[in-house]
Amino acid sequence: MRKQPPQGTEEYRLYKRDLEFKYANTEHGFLKRLFQSIYSRIKGNKGRNKGWVPEVTKKELEDIYNEQIKIYGKICLYCKTPFTFKRNKRQKDLEKEKIKQIKTNISMDRYDPNQTYKRGNIAFCCWECNGKKSDSYLTNWVNFLKGRKRIIK
Repeated sequence: MRKQPPQGTEEYRLYKRDLEFKYANTEHGFLKRLFQSIYSRIKGNKGRNKGWVPEVTKKELEDIYNEQIKIYGKICLYCKTPFTFKRNKRQKDLEKEKIKQIKTNISMDRYDPNQTYKRGNIAFCCWECNGKKSDSYLTNWVNFLKGRKRIIK
């Protein structure tokens, strides 16, 4: 590890950003940010998640995650793809840059989109499946998976 530059310098800011990036690309760092994201979304969000106040604590989320991986492993519940925990590195201009998501990264799905994040309604899946499922209902998602299985064969 390189020597820490003096605080308050541009070099120090870049050094701290690099450390944060390395931590965010560990499983622990990635999950910590993922769990935090459902709480930060409720603050002033006018989008589709407005009003979904989580009924679980961060510790309970961690417990649910650990239970799921103990039973199924670190794979998407829907498509069985192994999870990744990677963040794309941002360039200098954070305001204008659009970060592309990595499709195999772990994501947290509300199984029933009409309910909040609570035990029994949280599924850890890949980002791609969560995006495809979006606000669809259980019956639609089951049909989607059945159709997908038929197409792939």
